Amino acid sequence: MRLFFAAELPAVVKNNIATLQKEFSHPGVRLVPPENLHLTVAFLGEREEPEIPLLIAAARKLPLPAPFSVQAEGVGSFGRSPRVIWVGANGEPLTGLLSLFHQAFTPAEKPPQSHITIGRVQMETGVLLDMLNANNSVKFGEVPVNSVFLKKSFLGGGPPRYETVGEVPLAGT
Repeated sequence: MRLFFAAELPAVVKNNIATLQKEFSHPGVRLVPPENLHLTVAFLGEREEPEIPLLIAAARKLPLPAPFSVQAEGVGSFGRSPRVIWVGANGEPLTGLLSLFHQAFTPAEKPPQSHITIGRVQMETGVLLDMLNANNSVKFGEVPVNSVFLKKSFLGGGPPRYETVGEVPLAGT
C-alpha cells in the first residue's frame, strides 16, 4: 500500500482551490476531488500494513514544532512538461517540519517541496502554462497545522481515495 504523511486543509481552502480547479477543467487534466485535497508532508511510497504503527510511533518521537499556520498560495507544476499541478504552501515552520519528516523517513529521496496536488496532466493542453502563470500569486487561505496524519492511498478505478490510518499531534497539542 502507498503511504504518506499530510496535513488536512480547512473547508474554506478546499472551496477556494475547487473554484480555481474549474479553470483547469479539461479532458487532458485529471483534477483531484476537493475532499481529497491535502498538504503533503512526506510521501513514503509502498509500505506493508505492519509498518503503520511503527511509522506513527517514529513520527511521534520527532522533535515536532508547536502548531502553526501557513498560507496556501500560488499555483505551479512539477515536470518540464507539466505533469502535476499544485498549490504551494511555504515558510517556517513548515519547511522545518518537512525537513524533519524527510530526514526521518525518506533521506535517500530528493528533499520535498510542500504542495497541495490539485491535478495531474495526462495530455498537454497548450494553454496550461499561461493558466499557471496567471495564477502564480493567488492566495487560497490559511492552513492551520495542528497534526500530521498518516494516510494510505487506493489507486485505480477513478480518482485516488485516501484513508487516515494515524495521527501525529504537533508539540503541545
